[in-house]
Amino acid sequence: SPGIIFLGRGSQVVFQNRPEAFHLRLVAPLDLRIRRIAEFLKLPHKEAARKVQQMDKSRERYLRDFYSADVANPDLYHLTLNTGLFNFEQACRIVKEAMKPGVSD
Repeated sequence: SPGIIFLGRGSQVVFQNRPEAFHLRLVAPLDLRIRRIAEFLKLPHKEAARKVQQMDKSRERYLRDFYSADVANPDLYHLTLNTGLFNFEQACRIVKEAMKPGVSD
């Protein structure tokens, strides 16, 4: 059946009581996130570091201000995956397995 993916925007809070929802949080070490943003946006390291810091603060502030929630609260997620420890294919397999019916019930 077709599904919908919501990226952020408080979806982990808005849909927290929906049994068909699966809440995933992707994390990675700061230095890796900065390097990825620098490569993706073709920015100098210092500018990428500022961008990552701004994005983090913006996400934290949005969830706190609109939903009185903490983005780092593990209770809001079925799975938190450190993408610094897995390549893209591995991460996809882990998420796919975790999303199977009955696994996160």
